[in-house]
Parts: sequence; structure tokens; C-alpha cells
Amino acid sequence: MENHSTKITAHGNLIQSYLIYCISLWGSSLRSAKMNKLFVLQKKCIRIVVGKTVKENGRFQHTKPLFRSLNILTIFNLYTYFTAAEVMKILCTKSPGLLLNYFQVSVRSNRLIFPKFKYECFKAKSFIYNGSKIVNYLIEQDIPYFGLISISVFKARLKQHLLVIQSLSRSGDDTWLPCNHDLFSDVRL
Repeated sequence: MENHSTKITAHGNLIQSYLIYCISLWGSSLRSAKMNKLFVLQKKCIRIVVGKTVKENGRFQHTKPLFRSLNILTIFNLYTYFTAAEVMKILCTKSPGLLLNYFQVSVRSNRLIFPKFKYECFKAKSFIYNGSKIVNYLIEQDIPYFGLISISVFKARLKQHLLVIQSLSRSGDDTWLPCNHDLFSDVRL
């Protein structure tokens, strides 16, 4: 029988490595139908990795408990994780300089100032805008990006925070909720 770490390794090597390739750039299309299709594919792959491919009473088992037991982030939360990690690296290492110049830090609050866009359609797809939005949210959640912690500690705290959000549910209900994937969802528990 395969153990827990073998399943996580299989998922990381066979599935997640493809999902995360440049995700901080292409993942800004979170609300698209294609991103939802990737999430469905990710759920199917999780079922295969853990061997839960048989339907019970005509339905597949919910994947939320599977993600929770393996400590695996959904595609949506992988985008948040890697975008925040990239912004953290840019701000801490002060390189690459070309990207660093786009991130403006408020002197009073250490929050990132949102860049101005001539056209609204570019804003939602911008790495700079989404990265600033995510990092500002993390500051509110007491996960600072500046000087207080190392990049590895930041990543560990961020992953733990995303796993907690991802596993939120209504009592006795393991269905996915918008707040499990979207830090800025209107749905709160």
C-alpha cells in the first residue's frame, strides 16, 4: 500500500509541476472557464493519485477532503501562492530592477500602491496589480512581506494560510465554496 508521502510526491512530480509552470503570469485569468476546466482536471488527477476513481451511489467522492489530507493547494490557490512568492522575492532581493520599479511601497503603511492603468481590461490581467492586491491582503492577515521574515518562512506561513482558507466549509458540507479559492470572494464563513 502506498503511503502518504508517496502520494504527495506523485502529485508533485506528475501533476503540480505542469500546473505551476509560469502560473504567476498566466494565472491571472482565474475567472475564466479554462481555469475552471484546469481545476476539474486537477480534481480528477487527485482522485487517481489516491485511488478514489470509483463512484459511490452514482457520484464521485468530494475532493475537498482529499486536498485537505494531502495538504495540496488548488490551482486557484497555487496562483495566489506563487504570485505572492514572486512579489516577495522581487521586493526582498530588489531584482529584477525592471519589475521592482513597478512596485511602489507606501511609506506610511508598507502596503503596495496599486499601479494606474489607462484601460481597466489590462488591470485584471496584470501581474503587478494582482501581486500588489495579494500582498496587501496578506499584510492584513499578519503575513508581512518586508524585512521581518525570510522568504522560506513567508512561503510556509502563506501556504498554511491558504490551506486553512481552502478547507473552510459549512457544517457537514464538503462542497467547494468561492471563498476556498478567491481571497477576495464575497462569501465568508
